[in-house]
Amino acid sequence: MYASIQTRQSKAFILVMLISLLLLTTFSGCNRGETSPVKKNSPISTRGSSIKVAAKDQIQKMSSVAFSKDGNYALSGSEDHKIRLWDLTSGELIRIFSGHTDVVTSISFSPTEPPLILSGSKDNTMRLWERNSGKLLYTFDKHSNDNKKCNNLPCLVKSVSFSPNGRYALSGSYDKTMQLWDISDNSLKIKFEANSDTVRTVAFSSPNGNYVASGSEDKIVRLWKTKTGHLIHLFSGHKGTVNSVVFSPDGNSILSGSADKIIRLWDVNSGKLLRTFKGHSDEVYSVNFSQDGRYVLSGGWDKTVRLWDANNGELLRIFKGHTGDIFSVSFSPDGNQILSGGNDGIFLWEHNSSQHIAQIIVFKDDEWVTFMPKGFFVASPNGGQKLSIWIGGREQSDNSPHHRPDKVKETLAGTRY
Repeated sequence: MYASIQTRQSKAFILVMLISLLLLTTFSGCNRGETSPVKKNSPISTRGSSIKVAAKDQIQKMSSVAFSKDGNYALSGSEDHKIRLWDLTSGELIRIFSGHTDVVTSISFSPTEPPLILSGSKDNTMRLWERNSGKLLYTFDKHSNDNKKCNNLPCLVKSVSFSPNGRYALSGSYDKTMQLWDISDNSLKIKFEANSDTVRTVAFSSPNGNYVASGSEDKIVRLWKTKTGHLIHLFSGHKGTVNSVVFSPDGNSILSGSADKIIRLWDVNSGKLLRTFKGHSDEVYSVNFSQDGRYVLSGGWDKTVRLWDANNGELLRIFKGHTGDIFSVSFSPDGNQILSGGNDGIFLWEHNSSQHIAQIIVFKDDEWVTFMPKGFFVASPNGGQKLSIWIGGREQSDNSPHHRPDKVKETLAGTRY
């Protein structure tokens, strides 16, 4: 009988470990500047014991993430139709924005006061929110609902962006158009209609917003004049869907990431290809510039976030930790931190280290946890109960000693500068 019990316990242990592989974050006491990534799922010694954390329940996919202009907050858009505002000084959830009726595909913080939020969704709308109250201010719903115009796919708003002065909002849709809105009176100003396929990504130029760019499933990046809607340049060279575009901070170049696994940098004035960034082994789904223009950031379906030198295309660092596809990456305004969102939640990274600072996960029932590489966490009332914490090969029966909001806050404060 004792042998039978042992067998059942062994089988149960193996089952738990297999489930843990769906979301397994290995915590280690690595040096903060270490750039050699730890092998995924391998136990790491921390003061004599290996610490592993796994989610017991299904988690929400994060399709879009963004930093606020002061770097103190983060936005996330997810498959549960919700937008969440996070306090990056404490790791805690501040507010949930509800109203979309399908996956939130894109989010953006306003660059000016009062603080506003823009979101796009598979429900084929773009919505404007008040950040401090969570109030829905306006729903923009003029994109086509005709599936024939959307390549016989459900029509949806795939990408949204604020203009640098915060007055205008841009949306890109599967109906092959972009729409420019004046949010002072919620009026539609211009409809851009020269895309030959579904629009996957849109962006305003910096610092004046005189141009907008779009990336499409037809593998082409397009440059448009904002005030007139006139098409200026076609940037051809990608061999796959263009998933992400962004302007350099000085507005002189456009960065594009594609399903062809390559990132390309284009000259706005001449339309010439300036540089390519190669290294991803699967689709590049999101690209971004640091605000000083020195660095390029990318995330993709190879489960990695990558940091590049914008001037020469050199790969500087690979951030490993995600266990699924990455859909969105973002630089903090000061360039010291990085956000990435994907199938396994949100990761917060230090620019100068491949070790993540924190991981935020949201469960299907809205419970959430922000946990740190040393094993402590802050969570919603029942969020901590949805974690399996293993020390030295043994699952902890009580997670409460690891619930340390003070330690989370202390760690986040220590990584901000």
